[in-house]
Amino acid sequence: MHTKRASVQRPYLCVELLLMNYICRNSVFRRIFNYNKWESVKAVILGLGRLNLKHLIMPRKINFSHSCIVTYQILHVAMLDVFGHFCYAMEMKS
Repeated sequence: MHTKRASVQRPYLCVELLLMNYICRNSVFRRIFNYNKWESVKAVILGLGRLNLKHLIMPRKINFSHSCIVTYQILHVAMLDVFGHFCYAMEMKS
């Protein structure tokens, strides 16, 4: 008696999708240029002007870091403004 387990479907994460795209792209280049599975196609991809996975992710990391810094600076200025108004209100009550 065989029981089938229900397969749990989960959405692919962004990194997993990028990795799958990277692997598929390498397979396509291997077929086009007759490379074996153990041979690297990195030189071909870079020679054609395509960026590898590391270069595709790096600008996204930089943009995220930049947005975090900008958000922090905006929150910092806003908090100083609120604190300034609070202090002014406290002085007026005294």
